[in-house]
Amino acid sequence: MSLAQLTDKIIKDAEVKKDSIMNGVKDLAVNKGKETEKISASLRNKFEKELEEKLSQNTEKVTNHAEQKVKHLVDETKREMLDSVFEESLSKLENASDDMYEKIISSLIKELPRSIDGTLFVKPGRLAITKKVLAKKNISCVIKEDVTLKDGFIIKSKTFEYDGTFEKLLQEKKKQLEVEIAHILFD
Repeated sequence: MSLAQLTDKIIKDAEVKKDSIMNGVKDLAVNKGKETEKISASLRNKFEKELEEKLSQNTEKVTNHAEQKVKHLVDETKREMLDSVFEESLSKLENASDDMYEKIISSLIKELPRSIDGTLFVKPGRLAITKKVLAKKNISCVIKEDVTLKDGFIIKSKTFEYDGTFEKLLQEKKKQLEVEIAHILFD
């Protein structure tokens, strides 16, 4: 074979080899592309699922937090409403007419002993009515006005002190009713 023929044969063989290598590289590139697409799709699906789970968890947390906040606000409003009812009741008692005051004091004094070894203090302006009620109940004691009282009375002796102010009586009643009211309002 001549040198020219040998050169042509080497070039043809090199071309065939080049085409074979190029086809192999193309196949490899296609396979790697498909494999990359599969991995990419798998990672995308995994990421989307994780994102969906996180969003679901966060949505649940936000919803729970909002529900707790609403419940807290509702409970707070109910408590404020309950407090305002007792405050309004106290205000009405403190500003009660003389007739109403007489009825209230009569009811409270019936629990007292016939003879009080001490002093009964009342709000200025309520002395005459209180004396009248005590006389009707045949109860004897020293009665004095006390400018610090809003209404009701306080009995002080050497051995005891009884707070019969309307504020104190309502506080006690509120404590007694608190559990029952809480069940009604907060359940």
